Amino acid sequence: MKFFGLILSKLAIVMVAFSLFFIVPEAMAQSYNFTKEINTGTFGSLTAPNDVAIGPDGKAAIADNDRVLVFDEYGNLMNEFGQESFFPTGVDLTTDGQSLWVSDFLGSIYNVSTIDWSFDKLGDAGRGPGEFLSPQSIATGSDGSVYVADTDNNRIQKFSPGGEFIDSWGNPGSGNGDFLRPQGVAAGLGGVIVADTDNSRVQIFDENGGFLLSAGQGGDVFVDLVEPAGVAIGPDGVYVSDVEQGYIQKFGFDGSYSQIGSGFLFSPRGLAVDKGGNVYVADTGNNRIAVFSPDIVVLNRGQSERNINIPAGVAVIIDIYPDSYWSNAPAELYIWLEVPSFGVRASYLGPDLFAVFNDLSQMSPLLSGFNVPPVRNLVPVLFSSTAGFPQVSFDFFVCLDRQLDGRFNPSASTCGSTTINLQ
Repeated sequence: MKFFGLILSKLAIVMVAFSLFFIVPEAMAQSYNFTKEINTGTFGSLTAPNDVAIGPDGKAAIADNDRVLVFDEYGNLMNEFGQESFFPTGVDLTTDGQSLWVSDFLGSIYNVSTIDWSFDKLGDAGRGPGEFLSPQSIATGSDGSVYVADTDNNRIQKFSPGGEFIDSWGNPGSGNGDFLRPQGVAAGLGGVIVADTDNSRVQIFDENGGFLLSAGQGGDVFVDLVEPAGVAIGPDGVYVSDVEQGYIQKFGFDGSYSQIGSGFLFSPRGLAVDKGGNVYVADTGNNRIAVFSPDIVVLNRGQSERNINIPAGVAVIIDIYPDSYWSNAPAELYIWLEVPSFGVRASYLGPDLFAVFNDLSQMSPLLSGFNVPPVRNLVPVLFSSTAGFPQVSFDFFVCLDRQLDGRFNPSASTCGSTTINLQ
């Protein structure tokens, strides 16, 4: 099987359409672990959520059946809003985090302030410019432009940051630039990606609707898509959710390919990817938002558990994928050791418990003087010889935190860990 990679840059997506896709031999797949689910809380329970958005400042929004929930960067509920006859299908946060765009299945879009929670309604049900029939998704570009997947009108509509109609493109059909019930739209890096759902493909356009390329059943590049519903552009690739197949496909900018959530998701729809590469998906059939984290920190060459016969030494090898977000982004590195049975936690990066690196090249010298101290110093020595030493397990953690504030923020971090059994 061959996979396709997306080379997305503003220059490439506008000027060199053919360079967006290239065929490569099967590349190493990056693994993703299910990290958490968002399904209940002070807001009650989610009911068939349709979409999720993560803003650049860490805010999150969920389109949950007949309401929209907004959370701060730490996962605390900021507000919940809705109204009579309101069925949000898509949400997206602006780059400044001060407003939220919402598409309503009944035929409107809304611009909501995250400052005072006032909102403006734009459009009604219909087929004219600025009107909608069952819109399913909404996305904002880097310049603030707004794109709406106007599903039952088989088109994409574009609006200014203030909500003024600019243009639309698409007609019913299966040709290039045509659509059959498009449901997902993502904007960024100078282009627009559309989940052309009933044509079992994704299509890529420039910011003005100029067709560039398609991938899927019968597309310019074959990709195994059946019912794509959500699309997102992450720091290292493009992500597509497939309702029928029940998983997410990631097409890396380097030509790699990964499947996420196979056998775990039920009717996945809207999705978002944060700066750390964590994937949030509206797991509609399971009434939750599922979160997956990339396994970008590998300990002991990928071993999640290891047995050691003391007094042998314990070596911990840390590897970060060079094509990951963390390879070229500032982050704080946290390392610690826990012995659960004795309630002991020890940190090894000095009195501040963390260190900062700005790119991957700084990782090796940072860790060059790091050694795990003798574990016998961490637990009560109950016997005089190592032969009688009690069996102990300890967990070694490495976390990369994108919030450079000198304190560990779990919601903003990607962590790896390994369990070492001493016997």
